[in-house]
Amino acid sequence: MRYWLATLVGISLAAAAVAVVAWCTRALVERSLCGPASEQLACTAAPGALGAALAVCALVAIPLASAIFARRTRPAGTPLGALALGLAVSAAGGAALAAAIPSDDTTVQVTGYIVGAVLLAIGPLMLIGGIATTGSSRGAPARPAAATAASTSGAVFLSPGDARVRAAEAAARARSGDIAAQGFGQLAAMLSQVAEEARRASERGRGAGG
Repeated sequence: MRYWLATLVGISLAAAAVAVVAWCTRALVERSLCGPASEQLACTAAPGALGAALAVCALVAIPLASAIFARRTRPAGTPLGALALGLAVSAAGGAALAAAIPSDDTTVQVTGYIVGAVLLAIGPLMLIGGIATTGSSRGAPARPAAATAASTSGAVFLSPGDARVRAAEAAARARSGDIAAQGFGQLAAMLSQVAEEARRASERGRGAGG
């Protein structure tokens, strides 16, 4: 029961974070089309709020989902974070292109193509790295304590080789997660700034035309 609950909660939270990242990215790209009377959520939400949502997904929701997912095994293993971040960046790139392709607005098209190209260049690489990290640290299902502990002290013994391998894997996962999270936070700030500049440019263009 614990295995399936942790699996379901971890995957569901990660999937929700990926969906929010994709929606916020598309909203930021399309904000230059928003007029004063627009009441859509993408138009009424401040660029800073959309950027904050992206940062929360990358820095809070996805790491939390990974931690929950990893607890389904003993010892905890098979992290979800790097894989979910790769999916989120790839989905954000697809959302940016989806906003740009059908649009007739030059600002939206340029912004969407640039952002989409950058994200789709980074996302698959992160996804491949996440798959490799996940595959290299498969956790075994929970085993009885008697099979993993000494009968006298209850301590778990690992061979020096196993200990070094697990320590190296843990360090690699930590570095990968930190680098991806920092990069995604910077990306959220960049998207917010790009959307705000595009909106201002569009307003100046409408004002000049009027």
